[in-house]
Amino acid sequence: MRSLTIEHDLFFISEKFLGEFVDCLHHALVMPMKDYLANPSYHNVLSASNHNTWRIKADYVVVSKEKWYEALPTDFREKLYEETKRNGSEFIYGNQIITKNYWRNLSDLEKQQVIGDFDDETIALDLSRIDSYEYLKKYHNVFPSNHGPNCFAATMYAVSKDDFFINHWIFADTLLNFLSTNNYRRTDERKSEKDDVICLFEGGKLVHRIKPL
Repeated sequence: MRSLTIEHDLFFISEKFLGEFVDCLHHALVMPMKDYLANPSYHNVLSASNHNTWRIKADYVVVSKEKWYEALPTDFREKLYEETKRNGSEFIYGNQIITKNYWRNLSDLEKQQVIGDFDDETIALDLSRIDSYEYLKKYHNVFPSNHGPNCFAATMYAVSKDDFFINHWIFADTLLNFLSTNNYRRTDERKSEKDDVICLFEGGKLVHRIKPL
């Protein structure tokens, strides 16, 4: 059964929010964002894939013990929810931040519903009408059972056809290095051909890739 692994309850806040509500945060670990990103105990594949941290814009991360969030006064809890959502965390279901306590108290059926709602939509496609590409067909509409595999890993698999790559969490520079060692070169040409890899950049950072067939 697919599941989520939650090591810490995390809440992403701005410097302004911290200044306004510092008295409410005495019993939580408030970590500057740069320290959080550099600390593998808190920022790792699990937390990155849960919260989509590459999309978050915040100054601080609040790391709390289990049930801390649920025990907060209602007014502050609602403000912390809005702040975390506004700053880009996607580990939210409906109007609920997904915490360890929240997840623990869901039934197995409810957990599968949450995971299913987070999944991308499946694509109805008659694979029998497509010649070759068997190495891609076997992963069509297949979702990973573990945290981590991302679009960069899928690209490395599509280029190499080696299953070793597809279950990894791959960073942008690792993908670019991989493409370079496999004789790809960067170009600004707008048209693509078979076996090309299209890389999408935002603010100079690689954020997504597409491999045309």
